[in-house]
Formats: sequence, C-alpha cells, structure tokens
Amino acid sequence: MNCLNRIELQSYFDNELDVTISRNIKSHIESCEICSNMYVELKDDIHNTVDSISEIEVPSFEIPTIDSLVKTQKSTDRTYRLTNFVKIAAAIVFIIVSLTVVNNYFKQSEKTIENELLNYELANESDPNTQWHNNEFVVTLSGTNGEVILSVVLDNSN
Repeated sequence: MNCLNRIELQSYFDNELDVTISRNIKSHIESCEICSNMYVELKDDIHNTVDSISEIEVPSFEIPTIDSLVKTQKSTDRTYRLTNFVKIAAAIVFIIVSLTVVNNYFKQSEKTIENELLNYELANESDPNTQWHNNEFVVTLSGTNGEVILSVVLDNSN
C-alpha cells in the first residue's frame, strides 16, 4: 500500500471509512513509520484544537422569562394603542381640513356669482332681476351637453 495523505488519515481518524479500508489503513500505519508519525501529528493537532476551544469562554446570556415577555407585550400593546390613536386623530384632522376647504370653495363660488350679477348691473345699467319684478318667468330647456334647446318667457302678471 502507498503512503497515506492527510485527508485519508483524517477520514480514518473520524471513522468515516468502510471497515475493510479502515483495517488496511490501520495495518499500514502500524507498518509505515512516516504514516505513523503523520497520524500522531494529526491526533495531536486535533487534541490541541479541542483543548484550545474548551479554553474559550462562552459569554453568558439570559434566556427571557415569560414575565419579561409579558411585560414587553404590554408595552407593545400600549405603543400599538398610541399609534392607533395618532392615526385616528390625523384622520379626523384631515377630514376637518377637507370639509373647511370644500366649504370655502362653495362660499367663494357664491361670492363669484354675486360679483358677476353686480358687474352685469353696472355694465348694463339694469337690474338682472327685472323679469322677476315684472312677474315674468324664463323657462329654459337644455340638452345633455348643456346647449339651449328652447327658452320661453312666461308672463304671470294676472
């Protein structure tokens, strides 16, 4: 048998080989001084590594208890409730601001109509409500596109 390499010796040491192959390697190690020395070095390296690992201090840590988890859950619930409260408050503020803006828009529209009527009176030197004062009514029929189909003045002075 040829001399063994480190991988073969490692596999033998770890008992990863078939029984027949392990017997052959064992007999070779017993008969070959070079492989026997390599095997002893490998064992020493492994034992030294294991010893150095056992000297390493593993930092201690606490396993959380049920009580600490419950306390954390309670504080999370408070945070969750506070977050929901803030969201609801923001939604209410948004609705109030939106309603205020819409209300101001309609008030502005009414003022615009009043201003147009006043401008008409000033420009034409007449009252746009003359038909109302004379008990006349204007009936306008318009289409779906807003075009005037028929416009009639009805006199209701009797």
